Amino acid sequence: MTDLLKELLRRYGILAMSLGQLERERPGSPHDSLSAYYGSLGPPAAGEPVLVVRVSRDGETRFIQPDQREAARYVVGEADVTIWELPEDEFHFFEAFRPALFDLEKRLPPFLLQMALVYGHTLFEGYLTEIIRHRFTAYPAHLGGKKQVTYREVLESSSKEELVARLVDREVYRLMHEPVAVVLSTLRDQLGFRGLTRQYDDAVSRLSLIRNCVIHNDSKVSPKLAAVDQSLVVGQELHVDSTVVSHAIGVFRKLCAAIDRKSEAL
Repeated sequence: MTDLLKELLRRYGILAMSLGQLERERPGSPHDSLSAYYGSLGPPAAGEPVLVVRVSRDGETRFIQPDQREAARYVVGEADVTIWELPEDEFHFFEAFRPALFDLEKRLPPFLLQMALVYGHTLFEGYLTEIIRHRFTAYPAHLGGKKQVTYREVLESSSKEELVARLVDREVYRLMHEPVAVVLSTLRDQLGFRGLTRQYDDAVSRLSLIRNCVIHNDSKVSPKLAAVDQSLVVGQELHVDSTVVSHAIGVFRKLCAAIDRKSEAL
């Protein structure tokens, strides 16, 4: 097993354990929703301090002690109401804090699990990049005889090795912007990994499309993803939970382990 794979597996282990521990730490809540929690509090008692937050008309920040008539617009009873006026951008920013804290008691937020999936895919891509770079560097002929270089690239290179390194970087960059199916085909057909298992090809392609939707399509199902997964509908919200992330980590690490074994045998 290469040191490259050992480090990859270590990072996947940290990712899996971190998510698992964060999920176990959710204490839960006896209330089904934030509004139910607010309802359980009942009306404020007379003289109880109450803070009302609203958008300021002039974009300034200020605290206001309203008269009883204005206070009654917000709170029933004789509570001690203070109004906090905020610029509109700050109002909508801070408005999300309380629901986020309430939801965090029950579960990890969806965006955190989506980030974990993207990170897992990034680790996978990083491993593939290094394997491909190593093969092209060791066997420059795999780059193909039709690659072109400019006079400037030749003149700016201090040695043949430096010129080859530039060509390798350029080819790796180009290849890693292709769909993962193309990358795996290149490994098999061009870089000597002919016996590499195809067991994980469909799963890793689907996970790659999910990752693309999270980053580039506002976490909504794209036509490409719907085409490979008939259970999904174009435009619907993607559901990424801990099961999806755990599955992704398993697929990525198993495929990388298979690639690693072939790499050491070449």
